[in-house]
Amino acid sequence: ELAAAQASLKPTEASRTVMENKLISEQCARANAETWAQQCSAGPDAAHKEIKLVKSREASLNVQISDMNSVIKSHQEMYDRLENRFQLALRSNETLTKEVNRSEDSLTFKLRERNRDLVRRVKRLEKANSALSSRLRLEDMDPEALVLMVEGFELDKVDWETLARDSQTRRALKAVYKIGLEDGRDHDTLADDIARAKVQFAEIRAEKKLKGEEAAAAAGLPASPPLTVSVLVGGNFYAFTDSFTFDHADWCDDVDYNFERW
Repeated sequence: ELAAAQASLKPTEASRTVMENKLISEQCARANAETWAQQCSAGPDAAHKEIKLVKSREASLNVQISDMNSVIKSHQEMYDRLENRFQLALRSNETLTKEVNRSEDSLTFKLRERNRDLVRRVKRLEKANSALSSRLRLEDMDPEALVLMVEGFELDKVDWETLARDSQTRRALKAVYKIGLEDGRDHDTLADDIARAKVQFAEIRAEKKLKGEEAAAAAGLPASPPLTVSVLVGGNFYAFTDSFTFDHADWCDDVDYNFERW
């Protein structure tokens, strides 16, 4: 629209120039006619007629020039409005561009942080997998202690309600977690952390076993056989005996639940 207005403005200005030139020519002709009328007394009537004709032409040209000026003025006003709209659109575009760039920078930063976090988590899982597969016998590990060490000590975050639904088991796991936090930041590998936690966990379970045996004896039930756990620490195997009395259905539910999560 702006370009069209400018294009239509140029012919109008050219027409105005032509009209002005015609007016000047007519004025010159009028002056010549008046001079000629004064000099030629033989034809005064003809001179007066010529003067009237020139004046009528001059009036007509003045009307045309006035119309052209009105058209030019309207075109100029339209050009100004289009210019204002163009400037407003330009400012709006600059504002939107800044907002989009700011949003892209924020999103890029969040994605970069997320990628770094995922890389750290993958490295931790690779380290845990290497340590567990090369230095521990997983079939001898208590599943609750394994989940506790992998999810708790590595990520510094333990969901106790999900990890163990039994309140007594949760208390035992929290005790192991506290021991790991006190001991476990200067260890060589995750395997050493898990092995140390297993030792401490066995001591805690021994107390539970004692209570279970007392309850079994009071109920007249035979004591459960001890469970021997072998753990490789620093190139040596250590055996730990741990037994306790438990409700079989509850224990199976807890083990299956925690192994599925792990």
